[in-house]
Amino acid sequence: MTGRIIKESAGFYYVIPSAPSFGRDIYLCRARGIFRKKNQRPAVGDVVEFSLTGTKDVEGSVDEIRERKNLLFRPPVSNVDRVLIVFSGSDPAPNLLLLDRLLVAMKMKEIQAAICINKADITEDPLLSEITETYENASYPVFITSAKENNGRKALLSFMKGTLTALVGPSGVGKSTIMNMLTKKDLAKTGEVAKKTGQGKQTTRTSEIYVIDDVENTYVMDTPGFSAFDISDLDERELFHYFPEMERENGKCFFTGCVHMEEPEEKCAVKAARKKGLISKSRYQNYRTIFSDLRSKRSFR
Repeated sequence: MTGRIIKESAGFYYVIPSAPSFGRDIYLCRARGIFRKKNQRPAVGDVVEFSLTGTKDVEGSVDEIRERKNLLFRPPVSNVDRVLIVFSGSDPAPNLLLLDRLLVAMKMKEIQAAICINKADITEDPLLSEITETYENASYPVFITSAKENNGRKALLSFMKGTLTALVGPSGVGKSTIMNMLTKKDLAKTGEVAKKTGQGKQTTRTSEIYVIDDVENTYVMDTPGFSAFDISDLDERELFHYFPEMERENGKCFFTGCVHMEEPEEKCAVKAARKKGLISKSRYQNYRTIFSDLRSKRSFR
């Protein structure tokens, strides 16, 4: 039978069959020993071939892993179609530098990304408008939600429909509350933001996939909170290609190989676009920060 791994725990794999005739049954499986010999390990999100063992404690065996579309995150997950990057508008305040790093990482993986700004009920409207304008100008869909008030589900599902979408972002921004809103079930634990540090308490420990019952062929993956994403393999001279609003200016600069850093403004199309308001101040500043970080890391290799 063909199925998808939706959860891993202590070496056990929870597999949901692909065929509708099997309903929503979930089978507890072990991976065959052949994977260890090949130095392979099944991951959440894998489409697999599995067989039933007929035993009570272990119901099935994962026999084969289908070719993966992608493999990302730690712990690893596979076959992600889309990513919804979740930040809160307030408590904690959005870290736009981290957001831009995540967007670069998703472009490197060629995964379509959208942005969700949660906790709109406690966030000032001008901030929500500014973030929306900045990132929609960069060609990213932006969704404003208040998951605590069950507001924004329909809009999110318009982006997620027919896909496996991973929720990613730092702890404390409401990913688990959004998960509960999307599934209409109290599946994921929610936590508080620490008063002293402003940091969220991590409530998701492992990656897990949930079925959206009222939207056909739609799955959502909850992932552990994190604060970094490795893009160190990227050559800083190629970075601007991963900022869509800067990529639009590609080839318009006076200097061949312009990297839009120290070149004179009148010779740099990106800086000119920034001056005209076509590129936001925060995005350009974050580009400079990421560029410098990548260059510094490359110099130590």
